[in-house]
Amino acid sequence: MPASKSEINYEVGKDYPFTVVSIHDNFCELEDNSHFRVYLQNTNKLMLVRGQIITCKVLDNSEKRPKIVIVEKDKASKQKSLDINELDDVLKEMVTTWDKSGFSKLLLMKEKDNLFEDECRQWIGTLASMGCDLQNVRTDCTQFLERSDFLSLCNPAEREFYQYRLTTLIELLGYYIKANQLLEEGKENDFIDILFEKLKASGYVYHPVKNFNIMSCLFLADKQLMEVRMEKLFDVIREWDVEIWGKEPFNSTLTKIIELYVSENIWTLDRIKNNNAQVINLVQALTIQLMLLKTANRENEPEYKLSLTRLCVISTYLYELSPKRLLDLGLSNLLNDTCQLPLYTLDDTKSKTVPFRLSGMIPKPIMTTSSFVHEKGKLRVSEDGITLFVGKEDGSKANNCKRLGLWKQLQVFAGKNSVKALPDKVSITDCIRFWEDTERALFPVAEKSVTNQKKSHKIDDKVEIVITRQDRNDKNLFYCRINDKIGGEGTIRIKDIVPYAVESDIQLFRSETGKELVFEAVIIDKEDDSFIFSMSELVKQWANTLFAEDEEIVCFMQNDRPANGNGRIPGITMEGISVSIGGFDEIIETQFKRGDIITASMQSEGPGTFHIKAKVKKHCPNTEFTITSAFHELMLNYAFADEETEEDKEMQRSDRFLDDAFVKEIVRMIDRMSTIDSEYVNAYYYLGFARVLCLMIGWEEQASYYKGRMELIKMLHNFAINDVVNQVELENMERINADIFKNDASLFSKFLQLQTVSFLGKSEHDNDLWEIYNKQDGVVKDVASLVIAYNMVKRNNMERLCIDLQNRIKQTLRLKGYESNLKIYGNGTEDQKTEYKTSIVFPPNENMKANMPKQMKNIMKVIASFLNTQGGTLYVGVNDYGVGVGVENDLAYSYFMDDKDKYQRTIMDEVVKTWGNLVATFVNVAFDHTNEQKDVLVITVQPYSEGVSYGKKWLVRIGS
Repeated sequence: MPASKSEINYEVGKDYPFTVVSIHDNFCELEDNSHFRVYLQNTNKLMLVRGQIITCKVLDNSEKRPKIVIVEKDKASKQKSLDINELDDVLKEMVTTWDKSGFSKLLLMKEKDNLFEDECRQWIGTLASMGCDLQNVRTDCTQFLERSDFLSLCNPAEREFYQYRLTTLIELLGYYIKANQLLEEGKENDFIDILFEKLKASGYVYHPVKNFNIMSCLFLADKQLMEVRMEKLFDVIREWDVEIWGKEPFNSTLTKIIELYVSENIWTLDRIKNNNAQVINLVQALTIQLMLLKTANRENEPEYKLSLTRLCVISTYLYELSPKRLLDLGLSNLLNDTCQLPLYTLDDTKSKTVPFRLSGMIPKPIMTTSSFVHEKGKLRVSEDGITLFVGKEDGSKANNCKRLGLWKQLQVFAGKNSVKALPDKVSITDCIRFWEDTERALFPVAEKSVTNQKKSHKIDDKVEIVITRQDRNDKNLFYCRINDKIGGEGTIRIKDIVPYAVESDIQLFRSETGKELVFEAVIIDKEDDSFIFSMSELVKQWANTLFAEDEEIVCFMQNDRPANGNGRIPGITMEGISVSIGGFDEIIETQFKRGDIITASMQSEGPGTFHIKAKVKKHCPNTEFTITSAFHELMLNYAFADEETEEDKEMQRSDRFLDDAFVKEIVRMIDRMSTIDSEYVNAYYYLGFARVLCLMIGWEEQASYYKGRMELIKMLHNFAINDVVNQVELENMERINADIFKNDASLFSKFLQLQTVSFLGKSEHDNDLWEIYNKQDGVVKDVASLVIAYNMVKRNNMERLCIDLQNRIKQTLRLKGYESNLKIYGNGTEDQKTEYKTSIVFPPNENMKANMPKQMKNIMKVIASFLNTQGGTLYVGVNDYGVGVGVENDLAYSYFMDDKDKYQRTIMDEVVKTWGNLVATFVNVAFDHTNEQKDVLVITVQPYSEGVSYGKKWLVRIGS
């Protein structure tokens, strides 16, 4: 079992060896000798690989995990990393007909766990779909490896790394070429049959890596082939002892092909109507994969945790009586250090034995705090549940969703000004507003560019720059980019930074963790589209603020003491400041020579290009530094301060920092709960939470899928309020999503529910209803039955029974809290003499944000138009369908405090204030006392022959 921090006594300032365990976008997970794990941040510029041992210094030890940085002396990881621009220079020499930019990005991608081969497969698949000759691509990649000067640009650690990557890519291309050949000849089934026969006979096959990879390529090319053949592969595996398959090379190859099958199918379960066979196959795949990983002693690796979590989620399809317990077990296995999996044999993998045993296990409490940080949000999972923080954590308030009784609570914390909390009685409308606010706060829309914004930089502009790479031939020349919205690129030389020579390297412009630094510079010239930058004057101005007059400074002497002590010599302080040193004539008896470290006293600004002027004092024998280290110190101090990010803080206080793959599994569990808990408010909340997490990790396709499901729930919600379905919206949804509905049983079921209730009171669709009833099952069948009954009693004018059936339909659809038979005002649509408003406090489409002055103006405009035309009736508390939903929220507003008389007077007082008492006699305001269910305000307006203006305008009513 890994050690805990309390068992390890890290000393601040001390160096420790760590092993690289996993590599992520901009951080990596390290493990010490006691298996305690820490995080090294800002690693995107370092050349690190899994299993590498590096030395790190502990900077802080006050949180759950110590804060560390890689030490300067660890040359293996501090060497210059290959730059994409250098790679592009080599690629320009290659003549190809395929995508070289995609190739360079693929080659330079960070070594995230098990992702390189997946990215290779995607890249090769893309090339194949574009009609590229894969044999030519393979030949080009081979020549790039063997005949270009690419490897000569790499440091020793990189060279080995990229040799492995290119070899892997070339071999994968070979497998795809062979698979395509088999498909063209129609021999794919023969190849797989022979492979399975050999495995069944001997438990071995010559060159298993090659054979299994070819089979994987066949499966990717033909998904139906994979579905048919995987079950046979499971049978072959069960023919032999797991110890045979647990050893290499079978373990890795089998694990990968099973992972391929799982990843291709696991997200489609809820989109298939009859998914039982697929559920059973996925259970077989995952239980076999877990045995292989366990046999190879990989129980503590992410792959094992992910597979076990998936098995727990899949088991909820087989044992629906305890889904929350299984999901609890999945989350516990995903996040805790130890996993819970019952003992079983290979024979058990063919049955439901393992899921059955899992359903009986008691999940362990989550003993960790795991986090994922987005630019403006943070996901945290702990024993308290799953929490999303929107914006800064300090001062944020809970959205109070605990009352919904959601799995793991799914609480959201946000500032009240960005996301308004949910009310005590949560409706779909509240959830819609809440998740729209949350998305707006997390992913703000970029501001439109100002029309008069400066289009480009010019000479003498001060700009912020980042130094990106060093010229291959001129080591004193560096390439830069401007770090602002306008952008731009250029170069800078060492002589335009400091007046002394430096053994230059790109790492001198990086932080100790390898992070790019940002500097202020001046544009001094321009050649074509490239700027030339200088920092020298700015650095000199800054340097003169560092030391007070007569302050003692430590310097490196660049020349010997001047003859007879007269004159001055150049020096460099520990801080990289160029100094003109004098005063040697006053210390005649002491010898000073080039390379000595001395102390001097600050005098004034330096002459010429020197930063400062100082007077020698004495030798400083116990201090050592080099010009290079001094220059690096200058760059670190001169650079803009890099504030500690939320990601930095969270890494120190969290036990585990979640990778995208782990967040996806949490999304999968939340998704599963949205189908298990089909009460629509809860389902909408689950989907909103899952969608936001997808957007945080950049999973746009899945986020769009959740958006579609949420839209369907919104339409069902509109039916719940209004007893009708908007037919135009329904037809548009069917037209736009025809292909999606065809391949997604869950979405199609929701659509059928909507279509079925849209036939309420429409006897001409009775045949359609009977067809739905006979072909469908579950909720859709039940709803169809109720709508048929409704249409039958409607024809016989049995109104009370119609209302009962409507309410039963809503109960069947789990549309709680909505009743039918609300009063309809007017004919249900707005016309020249009828207008509907839901509120005098909350303007429409503003997420229930109170703005009474604005809404009152809208109401007064309607009254003015009625006065100036033929008169009319304005109903307040009635929605766009003419349904009297009431003004409950208005009366609860702090200005009214449930005072209905005050609410009624507010309109009349505004009329008198605007047009006087005479006009007010043409306006009548009163609550509809015949409506015993809801409070609806009725404003009756008679035409006023002389007319009135409002806001210096004359308004008339034309149509609606």
